[in-house]
Amino acid sequence: VFRRLVAGEFKHADLVETVRLALIGGGETPEEAATLSRVYAAERPVAEVLPIALGVFETLWFGPKSEGTE
Repeated sequence: VFRRLVAGEFKHADLVETVRLALIGGGETPEEAATLSRVYAAERPVAEVLPIALGVFETLWFGPKSEGTE
């Protein structure tokens, strides 16, 4: 999925699924994650959701940002 994101070969559904799975990994129930991803990702433009999906991968690989390092 990441390769498709950075190559610009992704579908909007890839972004929505990335957000949904990240929410589940962060502790949300699958039902709540589905609702949140539908409201805040599926119904938003790609330009708003792509940075979130990329941030998910960044956090996955490098860990969460420390306080004050934004």
